[in-house]
Amino acid sequence: MGKTTTKDFLAGCLTSTFRTAASERSFNNELGLPLTLLNAPHAARWVVLEMGARRVGDIARLAEVACPDVGIVTSVDMAHLEYLGDLDGVARAKGELVAALPASVSRS
Repeated sequence: MGKTTTKDFLAGCLTSTFRTAASERSFNNELGLPLTLLNAPHAARWVVLEMGARRVGDIARLAEVACPDVGIVTSVDMAHLEYLGDLDGVARAKGELVAALPASVSRS
């Protein structure tokens, strides 16, 4: 629902000014996200990661690894109902990213 497109767009914008790394394709799970971090150049100012969820708790675990400073939730919709049950489940799973952000981050 726009995660990969948003990640690619943001990485492209940041790359114009900063040394930036980004996850390849949809490397958004417990294997792809750590691999992206491990392969990011040491000099990278920004690392743009995509986080996916199949169950509540997945994004919280990925956020523990990534320690995000900024987060974007692209949507809360019917696309993930088969994994998360209902829209409340989707919102809880996506909300894990928001909960993982530093207190100083605007949550609008």
